[in-house]
Amino acid sequence: MEIKRVPISEVEVWEKNPRNIKTKELQRLQREIQELGVYKPLVCCRENGKWITLGGNMRLMALRKLRRKEVEISVVCPKTEVEKIKYALSDNDRAGEYDEQALAELVYPHIEEINLEDYKIDVGEPIDLKNLIEYFGPNLNGSEDSKYKNMPDFVEWKSKSELLKEKKEIQDKFKAIKQIYCSFSGGKDSTLALYFARKIYFPKIPVTAIFVDPGAEFPGLSVHAQKTAKPWIAISRW
Repeated sequence: MEIKRVPISEVEVWEKNPRNIKTKELQRLQREIQELGVYKPLVCCRENGKWITLGGNMRLMALRKLRRKEVEISVVCPKTEVEKIKYALSDNDRAGEYDEQALAELVYPHIEEINLEDYKIDVGEPIDLKNLIEYFGPNLNGSEDSKYKNMPDFVEWKSKSELLKEKKEIQDKFKAIKQIYCSFSGGKDSTLALYFARKIYFPKIPVTAIFVDPGAEFPGLSVHAQKTAKPWIAISRW
């Protein structure tokens, strides 16, 4: 395997690449590259005088947006279409998983120095490609509503028609909402819940935080609650 630097004009995205990216995420990737550089070469093979990107298509798109002239590539020589797919899958494979608490403890002391919105993490459980194909494979042949008994227990697969129906039902329910009440204790969980309620609904829908003071709370908690949630808080005392 050879690593080399080539003109970006000679590098193309793989037309069969199964990954895509939204504009906002592409812009986030551009910012990361500007700050940290590109420390992982693209995985490319040579075809018809061009370098075809099997791994790193999103990075290539971001580099083009940044008007970079050259790019570092790792040269591979797949002999078949199957080998191309394997390289693409391997480049995007997810090994290991985050310990959420350890990650939070690692980052928290530096939150003033890191733009947290610029980094997305995946804390879900990976799905075997076998299970994915067993679900979607028949759908490609027109069977939309099939479900398969061998899917992992933690995955609830639904057909496109089922999801669209649920989406409409949820949208109709949200249209009927006139007021949001958010239980607020002053702790981190309820603070986060209130934050998201305000971010999603306010000011289109009024948001009221409900804090109940039974008279046995720690000194200053009700003051803290008022400062944190004001002016979205209604205090109830027993």
